[in-house]
Amino acid sequence: MNKKTLLTILGAVLVIAAVGFGLYNSGMFGNSTTPAAGNNLSGNVKDAKAAMQTLYTSLQNECNASGAWKAEMRGDKIALVDAGSGKEVAFISHVSDQEVDISGVVTNLDAMPADAKQKVESQISEFNTSSPVGTMRMDGGNLVMMHRLNPQMNSAEQMAKTVVKFGDVAKQQAQKVGVAS
Repeated sequence: MNKKTLLTILGAVLVIAAVGFGLYNSGMFGNSTTPAAGNNLSGNVKDAKAAMQTLYTSLQNECNASGAWKAEMRGDKIALVDAGSGKEVAFISHVSDQEVDISGVVTNLDAMPADAKQKVESQISEFNTSSPVGTMRMDGGNLVMMHRLNPQMNSAEQMAKTVVKFGDVAKQQAQKVGVAS
């Protein structure tokens, strides 16, 4: 091999190492050295219980401010409860240092007439492309809404605001579907 070939190979190895190091530090492999600013659920907080407690505290504050919602710990999950009706609208789960899931059943469509059910099913795509929060899908006879958050990119306060917005949208969709039947 000549000197030019060796320098080319060495340069390529250095570029690959630099890219790999950048991905490693970015958190792509689950161990970011630069967590998101604010009261996040990543970084030094590895324990899922502690992470959920941080989110629960922020969500309680957000629920108190809105007056429409209550947050309740249910084992390792947080329930978002409609303060007026007492109905559980969503559950928040800590999946990993990079994922917190919000999910809830908007309504059950089993008792709905077939034509009304088809109308709701046709509106799912429109909702999914236009909603500021949440993705809907059918799961058996249930219309389910879900949303994923990355705690490394969002503070607990930001996630709490998103959870309340999720609840507001889920409640609106349940009312909308109720009108369709």
